[in-house]
Amino acid sequence: MDLEIAFQELDFNKLPGKDGIHGQMLLNLSQQGRRFLLDIFNTSWKAGKLPRDWKEALIIPIRKHDKPANDPNSYRPIALASISCKLMQRIVLRRLSTLLDQNNLIPLEQFDFRKGHCTMDQVLYFSQKVRDAHNLRPTNHTVAAFHDLSKAFDRFWKYKLVSKFTAHSKSGGEFCLGLLTS
Repeated sequence: MDLEIAFQELDFNKLPGKDGIHGQMLLNLSQQGRRFLLDIFNTSWKAGKLPRDWKEALIIPIRKHDKPANDPNSYRPIALASISCKLMQRIVLRRLSTLLDQNNLIPLEQFDFRKGHCTMDQVLYFSQKVRDAHNLRPTNHTVAAFHDLSKAFDRFWKYKLVSKFTAHSKSGGEFCLGLLTS
């Protein structure tokens, strides 16, 4: 069932990765072929190993519109990854998401990478927290700090920042951390 749902969600018209397997080839597999593919996925999962070609991607630089050709920042990389691996990733993501949701292992404040949650939900959540704080103590002021980390992930140790905020929160302070990415 997970395989069939993953087949419905994936765009099979994309170019193939290093393994050379086109999406249309997978899409046209018979039921028996799909069972063999699922057996490959399950064997890979149990062994904790992926085929080498699934771990590698072909990187193609695409120049941004109206940017100079001699500047490396004028290009954005396009990664052509294995469609078979993308299919397996969809299945694993679906299973893990279900497990995490059913066992309430994702904090309610987590909005990124969750189905049915969007940026506007986070904005409304934050606004409500500010209103609630003001209603409890109308003489106090609310202060918020936003840090745009969109280009800093390669140089910034975000886990240290989160651990500092977590330590602050455990000591009785409240915080709202918004990570903005482009």
